[in-house]
Amino acid sequence: MVDIYGIIAVGSALVIGIIPIMSKKLRGRDFLVSYVEPKYGEKETKYKKTTPGEDATKHLKPSRNSVLKIVTYNFPKQEYEDATWIERLREWNKDDVEIRIIGGPNVEARRSVQELIRDHVIEVKLLKKPLTYHINIATSPHQLWIEKYHKSGDAEDCTFTPMPDEEIWNEANSYFDNLWDNGQTLEGN
Repeated sequence: MVDIYGIIAVGSALVIGIIPIMSKKLRGRDFLVSYVEPKYGEKETKYKKTTPGEDATKHLKPSRNSVLKIVTYNFPKQEYEDATWIERLREWNKDDVEIRIIGGPNVEARRSVQELIRDHVIEVKLLKKPLTYHINIATSPHQLWIEKYHKSGDAEDCTFTPMPDEEIWNEANSYFDNLWDNGQTLEGN
């Protein structure tokens, strides 16, 4: 006997999965988190859950004079404000990597973040409301880290590619640049 509800569920899943592929109007975040798991690039590494900040910094390897663009939620928490993430930012800065971070509006480790701004390690802009979808982009060589969901604790459904597809990399850059253009600068007072 045929289960009509099963047929409807499978049919619906196919339609939901196919429509985003067929649509050329997907842009920005919608393009990057389409219903069908896209291939972001060559040599992808996927993770169901990752440690905040730590796993992305293990993978990203921006070269000298690269720009590193980071979307975060509320920046590092007070309890690990001097952890791997902040130390890695300082290391990249020593290699002349320009680091732009957008997130917030809350900055839980404000003292540490403002110190990094005063030391010219990072530039920071704040959003009006926090995002749970995060990307990290290195411009040279092109690299992409995507966290489909990260609010607090571990990030979920993450992908890293050291060789992103050009269209995906361009969309990720446009997404970040749009956020950056609309963010409010945090001063290092």
